[in-house]
Amino acid sequence: IHGHEGAVNAVAVSTMTWYGEPGKEFLSGGDDGVVRLWAGEEAPALELEQPYGGPVRALEVIPGSAKVVVGSEDGYIRIWDLRSGDLDCAINTGGGAVRGLAVNPG
Repeated sequence: IHGHEGAVNAVAVSTMTWYGEPGKEFLSGGDDGVVRLWAGEEAPALELEQPYGGPVRALEVIPGSAKVVVGSEDGYIRIWDLRSGDLDCAINTGGGAVRGLAVNPG
């Protein structure tokens, strides 16, 4: 994916359509600490910069919502709103890098 500086470490498919055609939106997170929402093959429609998070290691979209959960090298899990681009919540896991996520929307 052209747009990240360094490796892309995580990819998640968006279950909703915010900026492009249905089924063609996905998110990517990389060593540059940025999460990008892509709507097709053009430039990213949205960029979420991690505050001091370091590389993004895991991504998961919360089904049926406009939220993405991001796991980072710094041991934080962050929840972002894809509509506003705002950080909703940051959780310090107290451990090492967050390399995997699972979401239960219920």
